[in-house]
Amino acid sequence: MFVAWNLSVPLIGNAKDPPSHDIIAGLSFIEIGRQKDSNHTYVNRVLMSVDGRKRTESLTNKSGLVSLYDNWGIQRLYLNPLNKTATVFEAVEPDNSGTNLDEWIAGIAKIKSSANHELGTKKLGNESKSGFSWTTRDNNQEVWFDDETGSIRDVVVDSTEQEIRLMNIQFHDRLDAALFSFLPPEGFTIAERHLTSAAASKN
Repeated sequence: MFVAWNLSVPLIGNAKDPPSHDIIAGLSFIEIGRQKDSNHTYVNRVLMSVDGRKRTESLTNKSGLVSLYDNWGIQRLYLNPLNKTATVFEAVEPDNSGTNLDEWIAGIAKIKSSANHELGTKKLGNESKSGFSWTTRDNNQEVWFDDETGSIRDVVVDSTEQEIRLMNIQFHDRLDAALFSFLPPEGFTIAERHLTSAAASKN
């Protein structure tokens, strides 16, 4: 079971999954985004499984809204813990294989090899991190790596429309696979069903 967090919003498991509680590897991070036109800021806790599925949990307010995405980035489930309702998005998988976690990490790590600038080193407690940035006409991307392990620790994407920060990136060997299930947890009522645009284009 995933127990690395000590925050007020609980992780929601899926009691409909087999009682064996399958384990899957992945990573977690805090995502902070700001829309520059409205200055609206949101905070999410994000988990990604090794096969590319993603779970976001809103920390912006006390609602704890949860969204599940497949490895094509298509939303498959939306959960409202306050009223125990679920919205299910039915999708037909695209022809390509999608993006797994290793490919996602490799895409971010490329910024180091193509960096325009080295940002030097900064220390937080006992941790030392080195940063690299890649600047284009439309955006600036920064990636900070742990000097000891080489692991990605923080990412910043600053574009004309928004700024996104991925902080406290942690890798995990043991996540509860039920956290990434596209089935509503026990006790939730399906309020809506939708066919995603990707699925609709197939029919």
